[in-house]
Amino acid sequence: MTHDPQLTSFGLFLQSARIEKKISIEALAAETRIRVEVLKRLEAEEHDHLPDEVFIKGFIRTYAAAVGADAEEALERYHSSRAMRNVGRVGPSARSPQPKRFWLVMLTAVGAVLLMAGLTLYGYSRLSAPHGEDATVEAPPQEASPTLEADASPSPKAEPAPTPAAEAPAAPKAATPAAPAAPRVAAVEPASPPQPSIPKQFQLDIKAIEDTWLKVIIDDQKPEEIMLKSGDSKQIEARNHFNLLIGNAGGVELQLNGSPVEVSGKSGQVVNIQLP
Repeated sequence: MTHDPQLTSFGLFLQSARIEKKISIEALAAETRIRVEVLKRLEAEEHDHLPDEVFIKGFIRTYAAAVGADAEEALERYHSSRAMRNVGRVGPSARSPQPKRFWLVMLTAVGAVLLMAGLTLYGYSRLSAPHGEDATVEAPPQEASPTLEADASPSPKAEPAPTPAAEAPAAPKAATPAAPAAPRVAAVEPASPPQPSIPKQFQLDIKAIEDTWLKVIIDDQKPEEIMLKSGDSKQIEARNHFNLLIGNAGGVELQLNGSPVEVSGKSGQVVNIQLP
């Protein structure tokens, strides 16, 4: 089954709508707050040089809204293009394990043949060896030790020693008082100093004045989606930076470490902000 590139190319779809409206790519970048390099990569469909998929979808929606194109159709074309690209990558790799399996079987078979040959040669050498080599050499009998013979002769009886006269019982010794035991001193181990916690360098306060959604990336971590209603507030912290995709530029107020941050954009416009 073949696919028509015209039906799956989201970049050509967006570019055609922009050219039809006679909008230059620089003017589009100024209106959407998206860099010219990113817009060119969207039109050229350079997947490897585009940001995270979460941000690509927001860029496509913003691009389509600015040139009057159907955003849902552009997203559908994007998903089709990405799926075809993944199929093209997976196809060749599925056939690669076959040569490896063939060589693995061949090496196993050769190893088994060599092992059988070695066992056969070893058994043949054992059968052909002369019987004299297996005879056990007996140790010569040991002669009786002359010392044992001398000890075997009867010894003269020993006469009993005279019984000593009974001695007077000794006077009991005065008991010496025992010295008091030294008190035990429990060993006190020095307490380890508390480990200092690494402070967060940046604190971002988000306040919604209108309903809006945000995609937040903190220190290159996994993106987090946040939905805020009018009056809601959110506080997040980071060590290095924030990357925000705001779905309603006019619906939020930002403060970084207590200082207000200007959000350029109108109500309902999607903008991308890097802080600090």
